[in-house]
Amino acid sequence: MADSIERLDSLSLVKAKNEGLAYAQSHKRKSYTHTFTTNRDTSFQSVTTLRYGHLLSKDTYLLMMKRNEPPWHTLLNIYILKNGQFRLLYQGENIEGDFEFLGDTLRDINGDGYKDYVIHLYPSSGCCRRNVYRVLLFDPHRSQFGEVQEFINPTFYPRRKLILGVEYGQPGEVPLYKFRWNGMKIDTIEFIHILNGKKGRYLRTTHDMYLPTAEDGIVLKSVPKEYRSIEDFAWFMGKY
Repeated sequence: MADSIERLDSLSLVKAKNEGLAYAQSHKRKSYTHTFTTNRDTSFQSVTTLRYGHLLSKDTYLLMMKRNEPPWHTLLNIYILKNGQFRLLYQGENIEGDFEFLGDTLRDINGDGYKDYVIHLYPSSGCCRRNVYRVLLFDPHRSQFGEVQEFINPTFYPRRKLILGVEYGQPGEVPLYKFRWNGMKIDTIEFIHILNGKKGRYLRTTHDMYLPTAEDGIVLKSVPKEYRSIEDFAWFMGKY
C-alpha cells in the first residue's frame, strides 16, 4: 500500500514529508504537536501536522504525520521510534475515492490495553446507512500494526471485546451483527434479522443471509437487549 500511495504524492507532499521527518529527528525528547505549510508554485499549499509522544503506550514513541493537500486528499504516515530512528508503520489515504473523511483517533478497540488507530469514513453516495470504520490493531509483541479491518455501522465495546452493528442495506432486509475479538482477528457470533421484514418477530442466525425464513435460525420475540443501545439501531428498526 505504501508504494502505491507514495506515487500519488506531489513534489510538495514529498517535500513536506522530508521536512516533517527532519523536524521529528531533532525533537525526539518530548511530546509535541507541530503544524507547518509547504509552499507550492500554485495557489495551493500543503499543510502538515505532526503529533509525537507516547500515543500508543507509555513505553513507545509514535509519530503521526498528516499531510493535507486540498482539495484532493490527505495522506497519513505513522512511524515508531526504534533505536533512535523513525520506522514506518503505516501509510494511507484518509480520503479514498467516493469516501469522505470524518475523523480519526487512537483508542483501544479490542480491549487488550493498547491503543489502536481508527479511521471514520462515510461514502458520498449510496442508498443506506453506511458509517465505515477502518481499524488498525497495534500488535505490541511485534511493535507494528496489523492489516486494515473494515466495519460497517459498528459500535465498539472494548471491555467486552465485542463489536455490534448493522449491516449495509434497507431496514427490514438488513441484519444486526455481533463479532468478538480473538486477538488480532474477529470471530463471528451471530446475526439478528427482522423475520419476513415485519417488526415483532426476529431471527437469530449464525451467518448473514438475505431474507431468511424461520427454518434458517432461532425465532425471537424481541431484539436482544444488548443491541438496543448501538449507534444505528434506529436504522435497523426503520425509525430513522
